Amino acid sequence: MDEKSNVKYQGAIDFTGLRVTPTGVASFAVLAGLLLFLFSLIFIVTLPVSLPVIIILILLIIPFAVGFTIYNYPMNYANVLRIKTGGELVMGILYIIVYMRSTPNFEGAIRYAAENVSGKLSNDLKKVLWNVEIGKYTTVDEALNVYIMQWRDYNKEFIEAIQLIRESMVEMITERREILLDKAIDVVLTGTDEKMKKYSRDLETPVMAIHGLGIMLPVLGMIVFPLISIFLENAKGLGFYLFMGYDIILPLLVFYFMKQTLEKRPATHTSIDLSSHPGFAPKNNIVINIAKEQYFLPIWPFALGISVIGCLIAVGLYGSFLGVDVSESTLLVRLIADSMFQSIIVVLSLAFGICVYYWGASFQKTTLRSEVVSIESEFEDALFALGNRIHGGTPMEVALGEAYEDTKSLTISGLFRISLKNINMLSMTFKQSLFDERYGALRFYPSKLVRTIMKSISESVDKGTKAASLTMLTISRYLRALHTTQEKIDDILSSTTSSMRFQAYVLVPVISGVVVSVSQLILQMLTTLGDSFARLDGATSGGEFAAFDVGSVIGFGNAVPSEILQLVVGIYVIEILVLLAIFINRISVGYDSISENDTIWKMVLGGIIVYVVVIGIISIVFMPLINAATTMI
Repeated sequence: MDEKSNVKYQGAIDFTGLRVTPTGVASFAVLAGLLLFLFSLIFIVTLPVSLPVIIILILLIIPFAVGFTIYNYPMNYANVLRIKTGGELVMGILYIIVYMRSTPNFEGAIRYAAENVSGKLSNDLKKVLWNVEIGKYTTVDEALNVYIMQWRDYNKEFIEAIQLIRESMVEMITERREILLDKAIDVVLTGTDEKMKKYSRDLETPVMAIHGLGIMLPVLGMIVFPLISIFLENAKGLGFYLFMGYDIILPLLVFYFMKQTLEKRPATHTSIDLSSHPGFAPKNNIVINIAKEQYFLPIWPFALGISVIGCLIAVGLYGSFLGVDVSESTLLVRLIADSMFQSIIVVLSLAFGICVYYWGASFQKTTLRSEVVSIESEFEDALFALGNRIHGGTPMEVALGEAYEDTKSLTISGLFRISLKNINMLSMTFKQSLFDERYGALRFYPSKLVRTIMKSISESVDKGTKAASLTMLTISRYLRALHTTQEKIDDILSSTTSSMRFQAYVLVPVISGVVVSVSQLILQMLTTLGDSFARLDGATSGGEFAAFDVGSVIGFGNAVPSEILQLVVGIYVIEILVLLAIFINRISVGYDSISENDTIWKMVLGGIIVYVVVIGIISIVFMPLINAATTMI
């Protein structure tokens, strides 16, 4: 590793906080790769049976992949953390500026931001303060200088905003100081907007590559396998090779390519923290209320049960009708006995199990998340209304009532109503009316952003209504700028995400369904042609055509069964739908597990229904025509 790479690698380790060294990681990667390679060789040589070539290749490639993954882990982990943390940088700057407007104290502003942002940025800012406390650095300014250098190559706007805030500290004229603070937030927002525009332009080629080489071309290529298999001398193991190629290797390659694309995404959205909400369930659990008691139920047993039961039903049907002649039975019996129908049951079982799992992991949290998003989007208008009312010296009690009337159509208007009720009926102060543990208005509005800003406003009220009004109007303006920037980013990405949603809901399932159906029709024709040629060979035995044995050239019996093709393609469709859902969600909103889980179950459910419907329609329309045509041969 050269010096430049070593510095970059060490920077990634420092950023992530991993207790390793570049040399240690590289050594462990090489050692793990060599040990796995030796183990694979011993396993291949000593195994009493010969393995398929593809399995041998996979066993030999895995050690190199593991070593490569270990070596790149610090860099990849740092990229993921930067994306997650970068979304908090804008809010961090916002909190620093809010504090600086009322109290121009840089250390206090950093402490205020550290207490109110979340995730890694909160820990980083607390560490900055701690390094000053223990004497590692003499001032917060010095400690912060060291920290912001970690963002030098990734978010220069953050560094520039910090510099502008520092300049405002030495500015004696109030108006000039406020201009510098306003410019600091504008720099961060403008920089985020510009980076996302560039990323959106750069996204076109990767999306086309994922769509063409990773999704459409492989699915369309599946249609030629029935034709290839009949010309192979031994095609019995072709179904296994299809499974390994389409359901394991190809999805892994698509996942890797998507991961590489997502690692270049600039951070934009701030993750919404719902952990303090009383109705929030732990990861992948649902909340059940029984007799005023709250219970958390894991969802995975239900999802696994659906998939296992569905697969067992399909296997049971296959075993029950194996070797049974149902040609004279009813249409329903013939349908149930059809191996294609049974393989579709397996695919549906897997898809529904995945849908239940991700639905259970998200449906309650999605409702809470929507409420918080709605509250935060309305908050700027509510602040502006209240700030305007108290600007002229109107008492807080009167201003709250007037602001409630101004915002009556908004969800967040209830914040003013409850606060006013607490002041009038319980003789609370403005701060108590918001933060009281039992009656506080903010108990019903579980947004960390709203709570943090209202805390700042309640403190400014102690300095007088004019100071409180100025704080409200300023924060309202910042929030509006933040909201406008986010809307611009959503517009920039909308064309890309819309095209990929169309792929997931329509293109992938429709083309896959058509491929499976056409393959089924081709196999039906080949089977009938094989029987016809067999009869022809028998009828011409000993004649002038006896020397030409069609069956020796074309192995009609070697064709991969249509139910195996359907099973391979169906599983591939599910995997691609999950990958597309993750890709679309992370492009749109970053690493948001609630939104991601919600997108996955909806996309898998919609896509797999379209896939099965397409197979059914084509089979119903064309299969009778094929049967009629082949009976004439």
